[in-house]
Amino acid sequence: MSFIPAKCTQCGAEITVDDTKDAGICKYCGTAFVTEKAINNYNTYVTNDFTGATINIVKGDINNLIHLAENALYAEKFQEAYDYANKALEIDSCASKAWFVKLRARANMIDPKHRTSSFYTELTQYGSSALIYAEDVRLTDNAEFEVDQPPMVEQFMESVYTTYLMAASTIMMEASWMIGETSELNNRIILENEDKVMVKLDDQEHRTYIEQLTLDAILLRQEVPAKYIAKNEHLYELAKMIAESYVSFCHGDLIRLSVYDDKLPDYIIKDRDDNLKKLTSSLPENAVKEAESLNVQVKEMQQNQISTTDENGLSVPTEKKQEGCWLYMAPMTHQKCGYFANSVIVSYSLTSLAGYSSKFITQSVRQLLNTLEIISCLFHYVGNLSTS
Repeated sequence: MSFIPAKCTQCGAEITVDDTKDAGICKYCGTAFVTEKAINNYNTYVTNDFTGATINIVKGDINNLIHLAENALYAEKFQEAYDYANKALEIDSCASKAWFVKLRARANMIDPKHRTSSFYTELTQYGSSALIYAEDVRLTDNAEFEVDQPPMVEQFMESVYTTYLMAASTIMMEASWMIGETSELNNRIILENEDKVMVKLDDQEHRTYIEQLTLDAILLRQEVPAKYIAKNEHLYELAKMIAESYVSFCHGDLIRLSVYDDKLPDYIIKDRDDNLKKLTSSLPENAVKEAESLNVQVKEMQQNQISTTDENGLSVPTEKKQEGCWLYMAPMTHQKCGYFANSVIVSYSLTSLAGYSSKFITQSVRQLLNTLEIISCLFHYVGNLSTS
């Protein structure tokens, strides 16, 4: 007995069949099939030669594939949902629901640490196709989507826009975290005594990568019309979260630059102010003020950076002394302590946390507590040495 690849003649799902048996049952749609025909369908599909294929390319088959894709999506089997949606689109590239499932599945599989192409371009391609091919949705002269028969179609549009904002929120929050992770940079400068200029040059590619993530998130956010954010509380909360995460990103980037004594040029500062305005453009006035209040501390950090000149005539910023704590702790392992801690940098003043989100504060406090644990362990270690 041997199992070989085949393709269900009813739903088109890829299966394996026992070639010693004449027939079988598809595990996906439950339909009986003739083994030889299922094998022939698979071979036809692989070679892209559909001459003589026995698969039933009818509306019912497409709906069945979409149904399988939706079930996989609800079960959080996102890769499976994505694959089924693609199979449906191979039969009918205008299947709106298939495009939507593909959008949702891909959005849930986004990994900001592995960006090979623009998340914005990919997701909006799927989302726009879902809307373009949806019934009772039309594209206006100013490239906006309108519905002819609400409210069901309106809900569908909101689902597409919700997916955009959820993806943008995920990307922006990850970018905010990635830019603030400076332990490796500090280790190179403090422990390995590397030249700060070389550390800065090595870091440029990574900073550019993270910056591209924020641009993906900003562009996705701009795809959502203001009227939907204004009337939908969930969309409003997501949009607000994206704006706050962007402020955290800007704050973290200034801290990152200060590690190797660098600063932002004026045109970048202006661009980031403009980006924040875009992110808050359709938010209510109170939310705009809240986001701007978060941004005040970022601007204060920018103003606290003063420039000096090195021996090559290059501008080198230095940080004015300000209230707060800057603790640089290296990774350490000690058998007596039984404790291992990754390198951490506590770079936030305890008096400067007012107005930040609870997640931001929690992260800052956790960093401080980790640092205090390391200090405690160091004292314990020194004490053991003195008594030994």
